[in-house]
Amino acid sequence: MKNNTILIYVFLSLLSVLFSCNKKLSTSQLYVIEENGLYGFIDHIGNKAIEPQFIYAQNFTEGLALVVVDTIYGECVDSLAYKNTGEKTSKEPCLFVKYGYIDKSGKFVIEPKLLASLFVSKEDIGKIDLEIFNINHDLLGKYAFGSKRALYQDTTTWKYGYIDCNGKIVIPAKYEYAKRFRQSRAVALKYTGKPLDPHENKCHYGIIDENDSTIADFIYDNVTDYGSNHSIVRVWKKSNIEGPQNVITKDDNGEYRINNSPNRYNIKKETFRNGWSETTLILDKNGKIKDTLSSALIYYGFSNGISVSKDIFLSTIYNRDCFGYIDTLGHTIKPLDGITEEQTNEMFLSKQAFSYVPDESVFLYCTRFSNNLAGVTLNGNVCFFVDKHLLIRGKGLEDTYECIRPFCFGLAAVKKNGKWGFVNTSLKRIIPCKYDSCEDNSGFLNKVYTFKGDSIISMYINRKDSIVWKHTDLRGWGNKYNNKYSQKSKKNFRKWREDAINTYSNLIGYCIAIAVVIIVVLAYTRYNNRRIKKLMK
Repeated sequence: MKNNTILIYVFLSLLSVLFSCNKKLSTSQLYVIEENGLYGFIDHIGNKAIEPQFIYAQNFTEGLALVVVDTIYGECVDSLAYKNTGEKTSKEPCLFVKYGYIDKSGKFVIEPKLLASLFVSKEDIGKIDLEIFNINHDLLGKYAFGSKRALYQDTTTWKYGYIDCNGKIVIPAKYEYAKRFRQSRAVALKYTGKPLDPHENKCHYGIIDENDSTIADFIYDNVTDYGSNHSIVRVWKKSNIEGPQNVITKDDNGEYRINNSPNRYNIKKETFRNGWSETTLILDKNGKIKDTLSSALIYYGFSNGISVSKDIFLSTIYNRDCFGYIDTLGHTIKPLDGITEEQTNEMFLSKQAFSYVPDESVFLYCTRFSNNLAGVTLNGNVCFFVDKHLLIRGKGLEDTYECIRPFCFGLAAVKKNGKWGFVNTSLKRIIPCKYDSCEDNSGFLNKVYTFKGDSIISMYINRKDSIVWKHTDLRGWGNKYNNKYSQKSKKNFRKWREDAINTYSNLIGYCIAIAVVIIVVLAYTRYNNRRIKKLMK
């Protein structure tokens, strides 16, 4: 009896070890990998935490990761276009994506029964790359968790609502379109039935909180994502201006001039309905108006308290994009604003900066601010880092690049001599520029690529430039979808390809381990009983 008690204790201890190992894994950061068209995850030292088994996977946010298990082609009516114009629209080809959410053990917390819809062209059937399409069109990025909420679509109406981390509906699907929650706020599009602009659109943007309370009324033509607790909105209002509104004109001296009500719609000298003007506003976290902005600019979301602005007038004149920056008060960021001459000289002497952006400069390329730094270029050939005072940071030409990406987790990707590497916030190059391509830094590891003939070598490297994971694929569409989960053709236009996916590999591992322990316990007990019987004889 005593021996059996000891065996039971050993058995329970083994179970404790197994589950404690799993707990340790679930708290570590995981990174998406792709092998032969299927997606899984590794940990920060390159060990496979979740075997590749999904058609597509996203990074973990708030402890959960979106994974796609199947897709189907079908047809759908663009209900948003119908509601805006009132005109009937024909059915268009759609890609429907079946997905769910897993935790860091690979177990489904929200079962893969959710669907997302995507309009595609007939020529794209069978060629959709979910990874590339998501980067370019935010197909699935908006479904990531934020503020413990994630988007979902109703499969009957295809309207948008929100679920919590358990898959429970917390905001019903009543919006025509919606975005991911950021800083406890989300941008949503609602059918109001009232035309509030010269285009007679009947759907308008507003802002909601996690409880579905309206923070900003549904009256806006466009709203940027919340950042730095602010958002930029565009609204049409009745105007006293009558007649055609030609924004850009050329005078007798050949000089361009800007007229009455500039905006991005009539930049090509289009004529609008009389009596309308466009107003751009900054809203705070409570939806209150902070300032009015020039409608001659297009604005992007705030980051580090600064928004990128695009000058439509100059972009038209130069026939290329022209950018600048504004702060949350609506002020244009100008060189040496907010810094004294003494502080500037100290920066130069300490070799933290070597120059400043000239007055009235226009950026031909820029990134958002992150870690209080941004990448910009004035001529399109040389990129450099600037701070919020538009001081050019670094020691000189050695800290200039062909391209710069925003900082992420304290590292920024930089391109020099046609190759990519990474610098830290001190602008020290900690990973040499030697890779053909890369993704933004995602934590302890950076994903980089090397092209070799017809092959593409994908790698995760750590901050010491050591490879922790590596995989080689053929370049092009063929290999991307040469797997049993995603082979699509026009013959499968309305047919799900249901294939068994081993989503419970960890559970199976536990079962096998438990079975082994039980077999050992039974075998030892049987052997012990025989030994006791022999002694009694």
